Amino acid sequence: MQLENSCPTNSGGLNPLFTVGHSILDFEHLATLLKDFGVELVADVRSVPQSARLPHFSQPAFEPEAERFAFRVKPFALDPG
Repeated sequence: MQLENSCPTNSGGLNPLFTVGHSILDFEHLATLLKDFGVELVADVRSVPQSARLPHFSQPAFEPEAERFAFRVKPFALDPG
């Protein structure tokens, strides 16, 4: 899958905000997509940061994997209520 980075230039100096779901991607594929778009920080907003089908997207494995691909993960567990 090849995507072009088409982020508009922001004259106000604000960084773009992307939303993403990992779906059934392997970690390397997701990391490549993030890198292609210049993402340096991922806000993990899952109320339960776990994936039964894809354990590499579960905590605590997710953050070290992210570091290996040069981006950071910041957990922001949201209250589902």
